[in-house]
Amino acid sequence: MGVKGLLGGQYNFYKAEVQVNQKLMLNPFGYLYYGIKAGKIWGDVPFPLMKIHEGNDTYAYDFYAFNMMNMQEFVSDTYASIFLEHHFQGYFLNKMPLFRRLKWRELAGVRSLIGSYDPSKHNSMLFPTGMKGLQNNPYTEFSVGLENVFKVFKIVGVWRSNKLDNGGSRFGIVGTLQLVL
Repeated sequence: MGVKGLLGGQYNFYKAEVQVNQKLMLNPFGYLYYGIKAGKIWGDVPFPLMKIHEGNDTYAYDFYAFNMMNMQEFVSDTYASIFLEHHFQGYFLNKMPLFRRLKWRELAGVRSLIGSYDPSKHNSMLFPTGMKGLQNNPYTEFSVGLENVFKVFKIVGVWRSNKLDNGGSRFGIVGTLQLVL
């Protein structure tokens, strides 16, 4: 909540966000991890106080970001997102003798985001170059990957399925260190 005049505040606004994360065991097919987030901002605020959706311009995999979205590419005042990532725990690769010895684990995922903003409410500041609203047209990316590579790496291929007009990459390979004890 922001109150104009209180402690130097310049804007009256309210912000609400709700998030749910859960890991569902789906034996023998591994487990599904999902996250759902939704939020709304009421009031006239400049873009830094709106929801700037989490992009990732690095080669490091970030579960809580959109890995093919540019940083500060999309902004919203009303939004909802879903992250689904299924870890098969070797369900397919363990059926192949050479891969069984490597103990690699496969995963697949999808992330989607829908949002909008009302330009008549947010006219106090112009967006920087490259930033724009989603305008009720969802952003979606798909991923497939391998975990437990050399016991500590996760390597994921990510496809951006739409919203390619901002110069973002359509496909990327990202990775991370992952220690599972």
